[in-house]
Amino acid sequence: MRGRSGIARIWPSDQRWIVFLPLFWLGWQVLASTQSLDGNLSWPTLRHFVSCVVCFYLGFFVLSRVNELGSFWTGLAAGFLLMLATGWQQHFGGLQATREFFFREIYPHLKEVPPEYLKKMSSNRIFSTLFYPNALAGALLLLLPTMLAVLAQARQRFTLSARRFLVGAIGVGALACLYWSGSKGGWLLLLLLALIALLRVPFNRSVKLAVVVGVLIFGLAGFTWRYAAFFQKGATSVSARFDYWEAGLKTSVAHPWLGTGPGTFFVPSGLPMESKKRWLAYFQRPTGTIFVNARAVPVLREQGRSLLAIGVTGADGDFAAGDVVNIAFDGDQEIFARGKTAFGSEQIAKIAGKSSDDLRPIFPTRKRLEVIHRNDLVVL
Repeated sequence: MRGRSGIARIWPSDQRWIVFLPLFWLGWQVLASTQSLDGNLSWPTLRHFVSCVVCFYLGFFVLSRVNELGSFWTGLAAGFLLMLATGWQQHFGGLQATREFFFREIYPHLKEVPPEYLKKMSSNRIFSTLFYPNALAGALLLLLPTMLAVLAQARQRFTLSARRFLVGAIGVGALACLYWSGSKGGWLLLLLLALIALLRVPFNRSVKLAVVVGVLIFGLAGFTWRYAAFFQKGATSVSARFDYWEAGLKTSVAHPWLGTGPGTFFVPSGLPMESKKRWLAYFQRPTGTIFVNARAVPVLREQGRSLLAIGVTGADGDFAAGDVVNIAFDGDQEIFARGKTAFGSEQIAKIAGKSSDDLRPIFPTRKRLEVIHRNDLVVL
């Protein structure tokens, strides 16, 4: 066994092609990047993909030559327990302490803070050692079944009572973290995993069916109760995801082989207007900020009108016409809207504060002089 290659030790000869699939996928992504709609989005995405594939092969070729994986599982278990401990610490006061420190010591000195980050810092959803609550939920769903299976089979290291205690304690700790993360997808995926596990248990068929139906009803009822307030508010993020998938599907139909580049897709003109605004709010990274005066804020926020140059006081960042930018009040720098600008940052500096009559001689060929049209603007 020691003299055989890593591939031969893991897969039979007729299945060794599987190990080359990540490399084939990465090559296809590199080829697709030549058709990118925005290289500034595709190249960082591609670097991330390369890192993932490198890590996969590094782990594969290292671990495939190791006969005793005790050290590997010990390190993985330590990281998993640290993630659980941090999640519990955040829920029981740590998150509140971090929030108070951020808004007292850090926030007043920042020139611009992304609204997504402010939303994260203002939320009670834990994220543990990861960056987002949904990332924590994904890590829990990926690692929890593996950790429990390894503990349950560790007969040489732990007694039966000790294994039962560890499986129960870690299971409860992980499920609590998943609940506190507030991940709706995590809840539903956990329910699906539980149903699959129950179907594999060697019970009487009628008993198994009754248990599966009971777990399904209980899980969906708990989900409805837990997130009732979210759906009463309109569940905009869920709608945005459906819009995202619809755009992705239409991209696949229009560009079936190479798409529009890693990390990008086009927004079909057939999407409803509200869907496009959700796309602006949730799925675009602003490249700068346009500042407006006090008179423009209620016009945009309450009246739903377009942003005109007379209401603009300046801009921050380097952006071009067609880019998505934040809109902020120049008094307290609060970002309250987002939109697709019709003018670049250099032009904004020249037209700020000017009326439409002042702009017509400067841009005689332009039919529309709005800085951001109301159809391309969404209030956050």
